[in-house]
Amino acid sequence: MPEAVHSGKVTFTLLGAQSDGPDADRLPDAKALEGATITFTPTREIRVLEPSPATVLPFKVTSRINAQGQLKDSQDAIGQWLVVGEYDVQYSFPGISIRSHKILVTEAHTDDTPLDLTLAAPPGPLLAPDALATVNARLDSYGPKGSPNGVAALDADGNVLNGDGVPVTGGGGSATWAGLPDKPAIPDSPDDIGAQPAGSYATSAQGAKADTAVQPGALSSYATTTSLTSGLDGKQTKADRLTALAGTTGGGLTVLGASGTTAFTRTIKSGTSRLTVTNGNGASGDPTITLAAATVDDLPAGATITRRYVSGAWQARGTTRTDITCNYLAATATDPNPTDYVSGSDYLFKPQA
Repeated sequence: MPEAVHSGKVTFTLLGAQSDGPDADRLPDAKALEGATITFTPTREIRVLEPSPATVLPFKVTSRINAQGQLKDSQDAIGQWLVVGEYDVQYSFPGISIRSHKILVTEAHTDDTPLDLTLAAPPGPLLAPDALATVNARLDSYGPKGSPNGVAALDADGNVLNGDGVPVTGGGGSATWAGLPDKPAIPDSPDDIGAQPAGSYATSAQGAKADTAVQPGALSSYATTTSLTSGLDGKQTKADRLTALAGTTGGGLTVLGASGTTAFTRTIKSGTSRLTVTNGNGASGDPTITLAAATVDDLPAGATITRRYVSGAWQARGTTRTDITCNYLAATATDPNPTDYVSGSDYLFKPQA
């Protein structure tokens, strides 16, 4: 099974109540309904996206009740593990009837916290059939549902319906500020505040602060449409490139992506030990790239080098590589042979005596 598909555990205890047996009391006895079957039918498939896409079709699972009245799986272990998802649950045992219902199995249903069918099943009717019929008859006496002074109907989502079967919204009506009674007056400007009694919340000279507070100047300056428009006119026009740059963090070199709407920080790095990069992100100065001095070992295979006998000594070959050729050029016929000569790769040239 793909790792992305999880399982949950379901438990259940099913007992029957029978007449009193040969025990000390006279109360009904409990009997395990051994052999009763519980069938779990999945309602939908499972789609897995990682690590590779797959569709998982859970099979119908049938479990039984053991001699102790407990749900057991095909291996006689207590409880039934199911792939997570929604299931229709059906019960079967001669002489009894339990309503089918749905359950939702999740990975939170573990050995320690399984899903118990007794707790997951919906509650039964709260009224006996004859009492329920009496209540329905009383409701019908009020006239059609949704009629004036009648009974309101509900739709599947619990919304109240009117007489035409349309959900009722905004039942409280609508209100406007002008229509509200006893509302406080709101001044149009600081000059409209007017004189206030001593000790009140504010005075006309103090604006909207209490007498004992540090007071600002009179409320004579406030924003206008003209001032806001003038301020907005001087702002930078929104651009995707600026938004992309604003989304980067840290310092260094910043580049735009191919689309021009994404931005990234970059650092100059060396791909070989021959190059040394200092301050690669440019955050503390210009990036500096230093190339190390070349050596014979940097030459490609098949290269040819030349060494000479100078001032009584041979120039050093500089490497033991056999995939390059070294031509040794003697000054005289009596010059000694080089000591780092590689047989099979190098050549020694001397003038004729």
